[in-house]
This record gives sequence, C-alpha cells and structure tokens, in this order.
Amino acid sequence: MVDRRGDSDGTGWILYLESNNQLSFLSASASGWDNFVLSNTGLVPATGRWIHLAVVRNGNVFTMYQDG
Repeated sequence: MVDRRGDSDGTGWILYLESNNQLSFLSASASGWDNFVLSNTGLVPATGRWIHLAVVRNGNVFTMYQDG
C-alpha cells in the first residue's frame, strides 16, 4: 500500500496487506528488513471509503490506529 525506502542506507518502512487482508507494518534498519514491528494487526480496512491510518512509535513500541 505504502512504501518508503531509503535510497542508499537500507532504512525505511512498508505498510501493506497480508494475504488475509489485515494490515501489517514493517520497518527496516541499516542491517536489513529485520524489524517486523506490527504483523496481522487485526485491522482490515473497509473497501469503498477513505480511512485514516497512523503508526506511532514510542521508543521500540509501535502502535497502529485506524480512524482515530
């Protein structure tokens, strides 16, 4: 769905749908895509309407919010 990868340093993040349509968020460090932070969140986005998604980081804890 959304992909923001660094050009040369290997860092970045990806927000995507799993095969069961649940949202997941993957973060990368300079050593690779090893920081799998939010998998199968239980959030299944509705189709046919806009939604607001936010991923918040507090230290090493990531939280995903849908519509608030």
